[in-house]
Amino acid sequence: MLDGFLIKGIICDTPQKQLYKAVDDNGTLVLIKTISQEYLNDQSIARLKREYDIMCQLESSYAIKPLRFTIRNGFPFLIMEHFDGIPLDLLSLQFNSLSPVEQLLCKLDVALWICDALSNVHEQKIIHKNINPSNILVDYGTKSVKLLDFSLSSQLSFERFEQLEGALEYISPEQTGRMNRNITFHSDYYSYGISLFKFFTGTFPFDASSPLEWLNCHITKKPKSPADLNPSIPGVLAQVILI
Repeated sequence: MLDGFLIKGIICDTPQKQLYKAVDDNGTLVLIKTISQEYLNDQSIARLKREYDIMCQLESSYAIKPLRFTIRNGFPFLIMEHFDGIPLDLLSLQFNSLSPVEQLLCKLDVALWICDALSNVHEQKIIHKNINPSNILVDYGTKSVKLLDFSLSSQLSFERFEQLEGALEYISPEQTGRMNRNITFHSDYYSYGISLFKFFTGTFPFDASSPLEWLNCHITKKPKSPADLNPSIPGVLAQVILI
């Protein structure tokens, strides 16, 4: 795929992008992100380059250090330091052998770590704009969290809607383009809440089967209660997730 690197496994595979674990010629472990061929165009390449630029400016223990950006045979590659974490949407599998209460406590730990990570990025005046489980890596053993995919991020304290971007299941109401409201740091916390809902319950707070339905849900629908879907979730925690 990329000369000088041996792919050791895939960490995240979505329709738009792939994240690989690899080793370079010196035996150093790295992470490599690239774009799926179906989504490969000038805009997606520019976004990956922008992600590299923003990551270079970030001074955060919650973001993976970028090493370099390169284009080979028309494909862009973002090479980063290695982090031994897994996406949030796969982490629940590690807790399956635990009791419901133990699972709840472990997930609560992770939720707090992610909140710290998001707060740290916001302190550096960056709105992520694409918070979802595939963009959150967690190493539970070392209590570490890293945020991924700054390709849509804004370095402004707020911005107006320009185009529909991000995972529709997780975008905030103001990111739908159907509300006269600025996109701010609060938009990330809405997406964080949807991500936590999925993490704690295994499903979404809304039922939708098309892009238009998802947009409508974020604007008009009342979410389900996490406690109704997972009885081990205390009412207070359910309310926090829904804030």
